[in-house]
Amino acid sequence: MTADVLSLETLAVQPSTIQAALVAIQRAQLLLGHATRGWRIELGQNLPSSAIARIEGFDLAITGLTPPLFEQSLAASISALERTGGQRHGSGEGHAVTHYILTEHMDADVLRHLLSQMLATARVDPYAGLLRVSAVGAEGLGVASQQTETKPALLDVLQQARLSSVDHGIFASGKDDPSRHETLARFKDERGTTLRAAQVLTGQEPDAALAELDRAMLLRSVQRLVAEPTLRLSINVCRTTLHDPEWPVLLKDLVDRHPSAIARAVFEVTEWPIRAAHKPLKAALAPLAGLGLGWWLDDFGAGLTSFNETFIPSVTGLKVDRSLLRRCYADADQFGALKLVTSFARRQGKSCVIEGVESAKERDFAEACGASHVQGFFSGVV
Repeated sequence: MTADVLSLETLAVQPSTIQAALVAIQRAQLLLGHATRGWRIELGQNLPSSAIARIEGFDLAITGLTPPLFEQSLAASISALERTGGQRHGSGEGHAVTHYILTEHMDADVLRHLLSQMLATARVDPYAGLLRVSAVGAEGLGVASQQTETKPALLDVLQQARLSSVDHGIFASGKDDPSRHETLARFKDERGTTLRAAQVLTGQEPDAALAELDRAMLLRSVQRLVAEPTLRLSINVCRTTLHDPEWPVLLKDLVDRHPSAIARAVFEVTEWPIRAAHKPLKAALAPLAGLGLGWWLDDFGAGLTSFNETFIPSVTGLKVDRSLLRRCYADADQFGALKLVTSFARRQGKSCVIEGVESAKERDFAEACGASHVQGFFSGVV
């Protein structure tokens, strides 16, 4: 990893803090009963006296919420963001990074990872007042599982021209045919076996390697858009890549040479906050604002993306993470989180794609919750 990338080691959360947080959760479970699966977790400065621990100058407060209280609290926070254009500056109440977690179980590993993510953001900009809505568990929070296999190095794969791609349909609500396709990277190992990104990427790749992957996928995608005038694609790009000085130059050149092709593309942006804490999205997109490109926030609702970032003028859509759909589908969205996210996007005039839709029933549920688009293996596995 490059020197300016934060790591979990540099953001280590003390075991005593984790223990205090777990005790607070256990007490809330006893007081509120089994209906409690919502948690408001705040990390900030000058929080009320109900804060249960300190982490190097920051207060940590955890509140257990029943479904009605969760919905009311989230709705109030979103309304405050809308009134202030995405700025959640406190007035005498302190500034906090807030995560809402929908969960039946929170163990020490998940909590440690969550607090490390929050601390990364708070240390970089303690006055941002970031509001996130996170889904449950290791999948949603990016807790690494034990890996026993050896993964091929990304740069080796790229240098040996073993990159390919597949398409996954994105469907407008109520439509039988995809309105566009997400183009996904695929790799081949030395035996010619096709590998998905998760089988190659470790999360520890240098920024330069990820930028090279994004560049290769972009050029492949533009070639296809030029050759197929009806094709519409979404193209993935890392937040760190957007800060590469060569990236705006490349995009501007492609817009100049192939304006109609680029107009049929949108870019999906994601990155772990720990990795991208020093590289804010607003600053990265500012030089590209005049190009007329569409930018979607990927993995929304998994703690990777802040609600505040939806107010960036260039952001035109949200992609709700599959882990949030899983949780909301399981409890019929009794917390109202999915409906709040979709209505929040709709009021801003943005697309809202719900990912991870695996069946016709899940599609009906997602569309009933207000999704403008859906995506998932209900249309086939890729």
